[in-house]
Amino acid sequence: MSFIFILLALFYFLFFWFRNKDIMNPNMIFLVFWNLACAISCLDVGMFSPWSDLMYFVTIISGLFFFIGSVSNFQSIKIKIGSKKVEKVYIAKKYYGITYFLFFICFSCAIIEWLNVGAPISFQIDSIGTDIKAELDGAIPGVHYGTIFFPYVSLFLFFILMNNGKNRKVHIFMILFSVFFSIISNLSRGELLIYILSLFYLYYRFNRISKKMSLITLGITITMLIVVMIFRVNTESVVLNMTENVYLSVFYSYIAPCFANMNDLINSDLPYHLYGNASFAPLWTIIGEHSQMKVVRFEQFGVFNATPYVYGFYHDYKVYGVIFFPFVFGYLVSKIYSASVLNSSYWILLLAALQKGLYLSFFGNYFTGEMVLLFPFLFIVIIILKLPKSKRIEYESFPNK
Repeated sequence: MSFIFILLALFYFLFFWFRNKDIMNPNMIFLVFWNLACAISCLDVGMFSPWSDLMYFVTIISGLFFFIGSVSNFQSIKIKIGSKKVEKVYIAKKYYGITYFLFFICFSCAIIEWLNVGAPISFQIDSIGTDIKAELDGAIPGVHYGTIFFPYVSLFLFFILMNNGKNRKVHIFMILFSVFFSIISNLSRGELLIYILSLFYLYYRFNRISKKMSLITLGITITMLIVVMIFRVNTESVVLNMTENVYLSVFYSYIAPCFANMNDLINSDLPYHLYGNASFAPLWTIIGEHSQMKVVRFEQFGVFNATPYVYGFYHDYKVYGVIFFPFVFGYLVSKIYSASVLNSSYWILLLAALQKGLYLSFFGNYFTGEMVLLFPFLFIVIIILKLPKSKRIEYESFPNK
């Protein structure tokens, strides 16, 4: 079956490539990485229970309906890589004010939480047999939302750089400082992915770099993540010992267990949860009913509890859930993509923010899984709607200064 998933990944890649000529098409990225993750995870190497027939059906049908949702709003947008004419956006004063205000507030929140846990330096912590994440968790209710949004502020700063805004050196320093602080304060893989994938997407979109450079950057990103993963855990951790090769073990252990949890859920044959206990978790958080909405969780080896993004939808609505919600996600991502290219360019900020969820659909529902995950996207939408309509400027050549 791995071969089938690889063929599906190839089909989705070729379809979007011939329609858009865009190596970074978000719908294509999602479907290719989803199917490749399935191809790896369904290999039976004796570590987890073999996939059931229904598990194969769920993973394939969810990808298919994400695809159908994508093409239901499909517009034949041609991205000309290497084009001499590059569109830029005039940055309004209001945009600068919002960005600086967000940086101040979110950085203050991050500092408060860091001090709350004792201001440790992440790479100096010697965590015995466990991930160091628990040692760096200083979350404070309410304040934590500012900390969560801190990496996303860099998107607003980088957007200024990509559109030839003023004070370039100041903005570059603010971005580098943000990355540095994230590394020393929590060494979070998730935050590093936001910086790398989101900022690269903005750079790609405004500079039209080649597909070769895109693939090189992707390779560098994967390498950096493996190094961080190895550094974050103790040498005795199961993460490093799932296979004989430590590097392969890190890679495999962050993909296959997620689908193993999904497979266990399907095999458990739980009843429907019509209120959407997992599917509408952000809503239950807002109205204060989250603790009353029970969600059945599975884990592997007592450590791996991450799940694919469709876990909650199947948990609540079975096959109906993995048909409806992927369709909606595919449609919305396609809609945002069209808006970012054809209409107000500020929508590209939302699309850049979504990059982590698009690449890591196998590792969790980074779209609507919890309120803390959905919050940055909702907040970015509110900001975009409050900003004045963008004015486009077309340069014959991009002045990289």
